[in-house]
Amino acid sequence: MFPLFRHIPFHLNIFQIMGNNVLGEIKAFLDRGSSTSLEIVFGLLEIKTMVKGELLKTMVKQNGRLRIRKSKNDNRAQMEVLDNLVFNFDFSFPYPKSYEYYKSNDLELPRPLTLGSLIIDKEFIELEFTIDTLDSKIKVAVKHRYNELQLINQ
Repeated sequence: MFPLFRHIPFHLNIFQIMGNNVLGEIKAFLDRGSSTSLEIVFGLLEIKTMVKGELLKTMVKQNGRLRIRKSKNDNRAQMEVLDNLVFNFDFSFPYPKSYEYYKSNDLELPRPLTLGSLIIDKEFIELEFTIDTLDSKIKVAVKHRYNELQLINQ
């Protein structure tokens, strides 16, 4: 074994250490048509909650995780959010067509989540949604921003 790679854990590959294109990895995984899942770990997850446009709370977590898999619908993928404020959830989104930048408002979110948007680029993933409440005057907006790619496991 080369001395340079001696201290690299066996489950990592050189592409994971050199820093990947997050969107490129997701698109390549979905294009392969694998029946497994792709787990992505980011060094930093920032979660912001807002009510009526006013910042309510900012929470920063290390090792934010997402899991991607193919959906039963051939044109959509599933993303599972593993580090939410209250509960884990998954949603579907249309397949990305580019390796550079992706944005969609066509998310199929579980109730009580609505009005979602997803942005993925080479370095980060940003997910926004609204939580419907019993009082229609109060809507809680939530934004997850995943930065600092650490690991991609299949």
